[in-house]
Amino acid sequence: MNGVRVRAIPVDEVTLEAWIVAVLGGLWSIAYLGGGNYDLVPFVGKWWGVSVVLCTWIAGTLLATRRRPFVARAVVEKGVLRAGSLRIRVDDAAARIARAERGYSVAISRAGHGAFFEVESEADARRLLAMIGVPWPGHGTVAFNQRQPHVRLVQRLCAMGGTLSAFLYGVFVAGLEMHDAKGVFGIGALVLGGLSSLLFVLDPFFRAFLRPGARERHLLGRDDVDAHARLHDLSTVDPDAAPPREAATPLAREAILAATNETTRAWLDRIDQMARGTGGYRGDAPAQEELYGILENPSADASARLAAARMLALAHGKGEPELRARIADDALAPRVRIVVAEDADAVADELDVTAPAFHLGRGKSSPFL
Repeated sequence: MNGVRVRAIPVDEVTLEAWIVAVLGGLWSIAYLGGGNYDLVPFVGKWWGVSVVLCTWIAGTLLATRRRPFVARAVVEKGVLRAGSLRIRVDDAAARIARAERGYSVAISRAGHGAFFEVESEADARRLLAMIGVPWPGHGTVAFNQRQPHVRLVQRLCAMGGTLSAFLYGVFVAGLEMHDAKGVFGIGALVLGGLSSLLFVLDPFFRAFLRPGARERHLLGRDDVDAHARLHDLSTVDPDAAPPREAATPLAREAILAATNETTRAWLDRIDQMARGTGGYRGDAPAQEELYGILENPSADASARLAAARMLALAHGKGEPELRARIADDALAPRVRIVVAEDADAVADELDVTAPAFHLGRGKSSPFL
């Protein structure tokens, strides 16, 4: 199975690096300050050494972060949804759909873990739900287990204040030789660092659930996870509603060009054979005016529009500047440059690493962006 090309927005935080740095930094600080082993920080002197070990210990607790969004192929293998390094078991998984200004957001969770997935068409959203065995437009209650926002905010503020205090300890005591400031900045770093570490260690006991679509009051920031949560709170998908489509675009002709559950390379081969009138596609290719209609239709499937651009370039000799001007779409125009190239292998490789055409929108669908 080829799977679905998605932009994955992980919700879970990665804490392993934070634990490693914070624990090692804490042990380093104890050995340095408590044991007087000042040679553990060479080349900088005693007082700068105090600043270095305290900064390492306290700043380590700031390293617990969400993974950055990434583009991947989502596939299901042996009961597990895999997208890059992301893994979600699909048995008893919950999912829901929200329509963005451009594309769809698919929220999938199981046992409090999961992610948001951006896809560019309803067909991709339906395929993704079918892969995990969830009926359209979703099933169950999506809930992401995350750090309690208020506690997380206090912990991070303490860590940042403690790190700053430890750094200023080095500036004033080591750099400016103002030894009277040792108590102010040293105690400040120890108190704030200790509180930050305590909240970090007790983090599993301060947990909250983010429930997209529940319309609950969440203390949300401004990252991708929060933006998708707001979208699901304010946008739903009617299971019986058809997406808007210009009547002038023949659905069947568009469907011939759209990518199905096939690899990008196989889709390109099919389009190229259609452009050449070979491989059983003689007479199936849309005429030039039909191709222009599909290319210019903002409601048409994105892959069909790109296929139309490729056919216009290969079969009708149209140049990239004209095609980019006709598509008038900031999300798809850059991919026109890729898709009109003759080397299908290179085109497939480049297209596979581009993000789906997706835009949360401004206004009602995502008012806080």
